[in-house]
Amino acid sequence: MRTGLFFEIVSMAADTIRTQRMRSALTILGVTIGIMSIVGTTSMIRGFDEDLRETIESIGPNTIFLIQFSGISMSSGDDFFELLQRPTLTPDDARAIEQQAPSIRSVNIVLGEGGPPTQSTLQYEGKYTKRISVLGSTENYPEVFSIDIAMGRFFTGAEVSHRRRVVVLGQSPNEALFPSIDPIGRTVRVGNQPYTVVGVMGNRPSPGGMGMGQDDFVVIPHTSFQKQFGMRVERAMRGQIASI
Repeated sequence: MRTGLFFEIVSMAADTIRTQRMRSALTILGVTIGIMSIVGTTSMIRGFDEDLRETIESIGPNTIFLIQFSGISMSSGDDFFELLQRPTLTPDDARAIEQQAPSIRSVNIVLGEGGPPTQSTLQYEGKYTKRISVLGSTENYPEVFSIDIAMGRFFTGAEVSHRRRVVVLGQSPNEALFPSIDPIGRTVRVGNQPYTVVGVMGNRPSPGGMGMGQDDFVVIPHTSFQKQFGMRVERAMRGQIASI
């Protein structure tokens, strides 16, 4: 009897599919899309997780980031207005850490990466980039963030202290402005100011391998950044002070 009931159900299902082909096709399509979405989302989350772990490992377990507050602070339930009352961070704080904490090997400053980030276009002989992030930092940037220099060099401490207009390009602006020539020593305009290219950085890790504009940036001395972009204390507090 169970066998007969089974074949009857199968027969009814087959009749339904034959008589309502469009609805059946849409149902099958919906189920297929749902399964593919779940599989794709799972794979993407797994990729993000693996890339995040690789990024943290590349920076190293001995790196500390100090910021006034972040998205994690707000997501944990902290009051936004109370977060705004926290002491601001300035380049003077970085110098104090460097002088008074002998166990810290290297201290770095990053300006222009807070919200909203500082962005500008770069120009070279009629070529323009899209708007990309402009970061102000110290000579310790490659060491603290474990970024390789693909071409040329990074700027020096003397260039930072003397507010030299030198720039290190990310991969994206380098490819946009110098697709077939050596950029080292050439002059580009960051916004309305000329800067000499001294180096090009290697690719930065991309969360999930999605290519989400992680190389759309340039780095200039933070002293030059402050002079050009009018960095005030309230903007400096959004910068990062990283130490290892």
